[in-house]
Amino acid sequence: MNKPNINPLDRTKGLIQIVHDFEFVALNLGLGYTELANMSYDEKYDYMCTRVKKLSDRGYGGVCLNTGFRQYLEKDRDIELAMSIARYAKSLGMAVWIYDEQYYPSGAAGGATLIDHPELEALGLALVKRDIETTSRVPVRIASPYGHSEMKHAVAVPVVDGKPAYADALDISDKRDLSGGLCVYLPEGRWQVYAFFYRAIYECSHYLDSFRASRRYINVFDRRAVERFYDVTFTEGYKKHCERLGDLVDAVFTDEPNYTFYVEVDPSKAKTRYNSHSIYEPGDPEVVGYPYIPWTTDMVERYRDSYGEDIVPLLPYLFEECEGAADVRGRFYSLTSELLRLGFPKYYRERLEEEGVLLGGHWLWEEALDNQPKAFGDIIAQLAELSIPGCDLLYSAPDKLRYSIALRLASSAAHLAGKDRVMIEASNMVYKDQTMSLKRLKGAAAMMFAHGINLITSYYGEDILPPCEMAEYACFVSAMSSLFSGGESINDTLLYYPYLQLAERTKPSVLSGPPKADADCFGVAALCEELIKRQVGFDIVNLSFLSEARTENGCLVLKNGKRFSKLVLPALDSADPGLARIVEMAQCAGVRIYSPRAKIDGLGAAPMPIEDISPSEVYPLFKHPLVLMYRYKLSDHELILLVNSGERSEDITLALPEGGSYLEMIPESYSTQSIDCATVDGGDSLTLSIEPLGYRIIVKY
Repeated sequence: MNKPNINPLDRTKGLIQIVHDFEFVALNLGLGYTELANMSYDEKYDYMCTRVKKLSDRGYGGVCLNTGFRQYLEKDRDIELAMSIARYAKSLGMAVWIYDEQYYPSGAAGGATLIDHPELEALGLALVKRDIETTSRVPVRIASPYGHSEMKHAVAVPVVDGKPAYADALDISDKRDLSGGLCVYLPEGRWQVYAFFYRAIYECSHYLDSFRASRRYINVFDRRAVERFYDVTFTEGYKKHCERLGDLVDAVFTDEPNYTFYVEVDPSKAKTRYNSHSIYEPGDPEVVGYPYIPWTTDMVERYRDSYGEDIVPLLPYLFEECEGAADVRGRFYSLTSELLRLGFPKYYRERLEEEGVLLGGHWLWEEALDNQPKAFGDIIAQLAELSIPGCDLLYSAPDKLRYSIALRLASSAAHLAGKDRVMIEASNMVYKDQTMSLKRLKGAAAMMFAHGINLITSYYGEDILPPCEMAEYACFVSAMSSLFSGGESINDTLLYYPYLQLAERTKPSVLSGPPKADADCFGVAALCEELIKRQVGFDIVNLSFLSEARTENGCLVLKNGKRFSKLVLPALDSADPGLARIVEMAQCAGVRIYSPRAKIDGLGAAPMPIEDISPSEVYPLFKHPLVLMYRYKLSDHELILLVNSGERSEDITLALPEGGSYLEMIPESYSTQSIDCATVDGGDSLTLSIEPLGYRIIVKY
């Protein structure tokens, strides 16, 4: 039998170094770097070209550039300088990315998007609530709070027998006084009165608490805001210095776009360290933090168009626990997710595609599923809109990478949407006291690849290790990226991402408590960990992709043609009608359904316990919870990647399908060597020893 056609080594698929050195030295660079602030443009150009050449000589695949940070996008010569360095990198055969923001989140263009356009700022609908008892002769008055608009909507809910009768709510939005507050006469009795006011969201939000620099943000539901962000950054910026953006730029890195949620922040502690010299606005300590939800001025119309009902009488349901509230919250946060998807990643990607440029990036708070409805919506839907879905893990600790759901979400979205590249923003920014070594860097990268990542954008400084070791690391990443490209993952299991159920539980943070970094009420991350421990190949799927599936020969067949014989449901209390229909269809076709919950309301047959999940056709004969396994199929061969994420050597015996031929791939030399299999119970088996943080790649053909 002929040997397989292994993908050729392609350095441009290798390590992308993020370079933020036009007046700002990034973290993790190590010694020997100089601030550029006092250099002339010629000196900056020479310095940056020297650094880019050093990266090229060490085998890096490309650079992700930016322009002057302290006066971001304000000086045409800064942008021209960035594009000149892009030309130089291209001449060396390197890929060029553009980081699209001064810091993050992307969309503000360093604050320039909102200059002379305050109507494009992030908008919230804030609630002022009163419990009152009226005699009908005295008006109920609620004044517009400081920092808020005139009253926009108001609802009066009668209290009957001590309980609010939300179904009998009255829309009293037209009862404004001359000052823009509420003034209404209500019939005698007890009432809960909800007055809603617009507020440009900055105070009492994560925008004031941004890690790099406090900055007002755009309304990502408003297409005009995203259009202006694009035009400020590209039409009036980078594109002026090239005939076509795609001639110099391969991809754009967008960083954590989101919509607003409540966070208690002391305005006096707003961050100013790295802000632009010309665009800075401190928070106003007089603004009171009433509960609010993300909003746009035409939300009422958009909700009516989507669901055929008026949201105004339903607004109290978004803030209260009551009968029917879960359904309203599910619809509302499904709408906000869709508005963001259409308004930011889809529109942005399509604009860049016209220029021949890809859009990569990641989303805020990707690890905390409970927070996703209030931050950006359905993460699978948002990631799938990117040309290169990604995630952000700024540490190299095996304990943080081993069972990471963030890595799995990014690769799953790419697999479901048919995207070949999956990126990670990687560094040792968190836990900086860890001892860095070539072994740790390569081990961390191997774990990322075992989760389906195949493109690393690096915040690791290229001098944190000796030059020869950094070159070896860069070449290792290039080899792995080349090997695991142009094919598809081999997974037979789907893990359900319950966005609708998460949305149904979502209330403003000030009501539901402070956001938690790892909140996961349905245990999806725990299931992700369990499947990884069992070396089960799986993708995380949302309802949208699952709804497009058909059944065939005991499998769910997704629209992309991929087949899955098992579906794992998290610990849901109940299944919505859409999910219940799919599960019933799958069970009738012989698809095996698993869940940690023995009974889920709305489902006919009970799921099987997770402990009974059947192995894939390639599986270890004994338990190895610290070994990660990833299978990847190309035209005439399959790659089986095994990574030991532990601190002790692992001897692992794999059961393999009968009749294959096997080689071992050595990524460091990009060579193969023969490997012997044994026969066990009519099938093949292979025993391997894997050192700590080590990896083995088996080629089956």
